[in-house]
Amino acid sequence: MQPSYEAICENDRLEWTGDAPIAGRAKVRVTVLETLDSETPASPVQATDALLERTKGSLHPQLTPEELEDEWRSLREEWDRV
Repeated sequence: MQPSYEAICENDRLEWTGDAPIAGRAKVRVTVLETLDSETPASPVQATDALLERTKGSLHPQLTPEELEDEWRSLREEWDRV
């Protein structure tokens, strides 16, 4: 039977939570049992939603949907004039 060790993976590094394997190189197989970060999204759609939420208003002040519509309408009118 192959030996088994437990670790936490953080920033692409393993931190052993108990006994560690013998130092050196080893071929390993990793099974993720659970994510410890409650903010880790479960799907790409959730990841995109989370990214948009975190960056909201970072380039411009946060606008209401109505203010965005007004801005887009103004930009369309300007574009049509050209």
